[in-house]
Amino acid sequence: GDEKTPETLRHHFSFVSVEKSSAESYRSRHSDATPPPSESDHSDGNRVEASPRRALSLQKRQGLPRKVSRTGGGMIQLSISYSEENARLLVIVLKAKDLPMRKGGQAPDVVVRMHLYSNLDRRKHSKKSTSVKRANPDPVFNESFTLHCLANDLDHVTLVVSVMDHQEDRVGKVLLGRVSLGAESSGEREARHWLDVVSKETAGRNVTAWHALRK
Repeated sequence: GDEKTPETLRHHFSFVSVEKSSAESYRSRHSDATPPPSESDHSDGNRVEASPRRALSLQKRQGLPRKVSRTGGGMIQLSISYSEENARLLVIVLKAKDLPMRKGGQAPDVVVRMHLYSNLDRRKHSKKSTSVKRANPDPVFNESFTLHCLANDLDHVTLVVSVMDHQEDRVGKVLLGRVSLGAESSGEREARHWLDVVSKETAGRNVTAWHALRK
């Protein structure tokens, strides 16, 4: 029920390793890519056409995620951009949908927590939280958060986004589901989203995608 610490996240995810390379070298391999529109949107499953080099890069990741148990945890829509110049990772929590109801049929009071941590020393770089949306299984947030991350750290950081039911009158915050993006992504879609965020062709531009929440 309670949110797990970064040290125990490995026991709750089926991780996908993102190809290890510095942001600079990754971007140099894609320098001939066609610039994208102002925002790349994966939300409807219509991805920006991947270049041959990007497709090869994606194929080099070590395996695909194993099947993860889901309990109707719903989905969350995130829009993310990265600015190397400002060492800024901008995360916009747009909305969630189909979140599970409480026992008895009550809608959850939803809050989204996120933290960015290093896979090298498990140290948290940043921790943020949205406002609470009361009694709503399909909450709309449209809240943005800035996380500091140097370009050299992009290869070994993970962004964990947890959706919680804020039950003040009972047992505190109950985990509804979470996703992780970065060095230890929780699925192939999360790994692809992260690769698109840090690639040169989307530098400084928002990349938007829906993600299925996992327990």
